[in-house]
Amino acid sequence: MAIDIANISTSLGTKLITFSPANATPSGDVIPGSCTIHMIEIDNTANGSDIAYLKIINGDGTGTAGVITVGTDAPEYVFHCPAGTKLTYLFPETISITSKLRMWCVTGAGTAGTTSPSGNVKVEVLVS
Repeated sequence: MAIDIANISTSLGTKLITFSPANATPSGDVIPGSCTIHMIEIDNTANGSDIAYLKIINGDGTGTAGVITVGTDAPEYVFHCPAGTKLTYLFPETISITSKLRMWCVTGAGTAGTTSPSGNVKVEVLVS
């Protein structure tokens, strides 16, 4: 898993976060403070049968020092992407992250999902 944050200048956002390959390993503090999410794109074209579920939590998990415990910590937001597709979610009203932006990607929709997609999933998040 790699996280890349590019500074950009658009009317929508100022940072483009790339999470690739997105998997069941939580991202850590992608943005350590507050931010506003404007757009999320999930590229699941490398998976012929796995539905990808991007999960986002605002702040700390229940683990030591606030670490996210996949399968235990309930995400605040869940975005699905069917197998073999690419989806873009746009948020005209935005999503406000008040503490820390953390995310992970698994094949199960519920909190208990812990399995990474079998193929690479690329997630891009536009924030300001």
